Amino acid sequence: MNSGQDPVAAPASRPSRVAESLQSQQMSQLKSDAERAFTRILHRATYRPIAGLLLFVVLLTAMIGYLVNEMTWVNYTNRIIAAGLDVERKLLDVQSGIRGYFLTFDDDLLQPAIASRPAVPVAIGELQKLVAHNPSQLEKAQHLETEINRWLAATDSALASAKASHQAPSQENQKTRSAMFDDIRDEVSNFQAIEYSLRDQRTAGAIRTGLLTVGLALGLAAFLGVVQAVAIRRGLQDVTGKFRDALELNERRAEQIKQLVRELDIELKAVAEIQRSLLPMKLPSIPTLQLAASYQTSRRAGGDYYDFFRLPKGESVAPEQEKWGILIADVSGHGTPAAVLMAVTHAIAHGIERPLDAPSKLLEFVNDRLCAGYTVENSVFVTAFFGIYDPASRTLEYSSAGHNPPRLLRGETGTFTPLDEAQALPLGIMAREEYLDASIRLQEGDTLVLYTDGWTEARPPGSTELFGEERLDEIFLTRRDLDPTAVMEQALADLDRYTGHQPPLDDRTLLVLHAAPMGHDDGERTVSMLANPPTLLESVEAINPA
Repeated sequence: MNSGQDPVAAPASRPSRVAESLQSQQMSQLKSDAERAFTRILHRATYRPIAGLLLFVVLLTAMIGYLVNEMTWVNYTNRIIAAGLDVERKLLDVQSGIRGYFLTFDDDLLQPAIASRPAVPVAIGELQKLVAHNPSQLEKAQHLETEINRWLAATDSALASAKASHQAPSQENQKTRSAMFDDIRDEVSNFQAIEYSLRDQRTAGAIRTGLLTVGLALGLAAFLGVVQAVAIRRGLQDVTGKFRDALELNERRAEQIKQLVRELDIELKAVAEIQRSLLPMKLPSIPTLQLAASYQTSRRAGGDYYDFFRLPKGESVAPEQEKWGILIADVSGHGTPAAVLMAVTHAIAHGIERPLDAPSKLLEFVNDRLCAGYTVENSVFVTAFFGIYDPASRTLEYSSAGHNPPRLLRGETGTFTPLDEAQALPLGIMAREEYLDASIRLQEGDTLVLYTDGWTEARPPGSTELFGEERLDEIFLTRRDLDPTAVMEQALADLDRYTGHQPPLDDRTLLVLHAAPMGHDDGERTVSMLANPPTLLESVEAINPA
């Protein structure tokens, strides 16, 4: 064969070529199928996340818009609340300025009232503009404006009359205006309570929207996490490591904070013990008087202060000729700062050397020294009531520096008389203030109750109704046949029930002086020191037991 090919091999080459052709077609088909499958996978991996992302963006934008709207309303409600507080603050400026002027006829004390008086209508007008969208609140604001105008008219009339006669308005006039002012404050409080409730509702809606937005973000993160598993896994490993380090650091810092709190507790306990050491732990034996007292702080240390002074100081006289100084005081504020100022007040009161011929002299002495170096720059003050009791005549001379007037229960008639005839500014506000003196004679069977405002301003949780003077009077009136210690214990039990057995929000001090028969002597009695509030560490662990 001239071709030189194998005659047997030649026929076999055709099936081989056919097989190769078929294999090539199959490979091409497989490749095409693989390309289409890869394209589908690529499309799913590309377009689905994009579609999901676009959907998420739309939903997220809508949710953010809703959230912004909710936050806008929250901010708007805050503006209404601030406007209401502004109205209340200006009213308080007018009320405090007028009251201070009626007490002292000092034009300087009237300046805040003069400055705030024309701003009150503007403030209530602004409040009405803000609630114009809310018919019920607008109606309340309009009614509030009417009541405020009535009160301002009555106040302007009383001020004009006082300036003309240079005499304070009658007690009836002052009580009427005070009742009007209290009603206005109640209406403001009710108005504000509605706005606070609206703000809470809108805040809750914003929180729900925020949580939903976070949920959508987490869903997108999970979807993208499937697409980018390796990167996320590495990221999670890094985050886990950092989180583990952060937890370890947090545990170390938590233990350090607990240690600091323990040390601070020790210091606060020391402050409380030092403060209590400045107070009489036992009541003195005063002829013709039975005494009882209780003392309770709202925190580890407090700013209430009471004391007894044997007079004349440094001289030896027969017991029946001795006079006694009786002091109760209340430092503004709470806790350690108030306790420090209480200790300063104690030191100043015990530092007076001149004979105390009148109670006002002690208050003037303490006031001048507090103003000189302790209170004016710090904007703090001390209310105080000081009396000098003469057992021989049962006479109590007294002077008050803005303190709650003691309540005198007449045993014979069962009527109460407030000792409010010698009121002046609290200590530490104005140097060289002149304090007044007054006197009253106790009769056998009378009871004098001295207290700080932690008693009358106590209230149940979630309520604005104060314990008040009437409830305090009722306790002593219905139990006036009991021993002072027994009636004081009943008063403590009644107050504890009224407040729902909650820790006090303010320091509470109560002194009970009962006029006993001549020659009666109870001897020394221990002061009721009630249990301290929880320590800082106990409070922290109660919030976060872990």
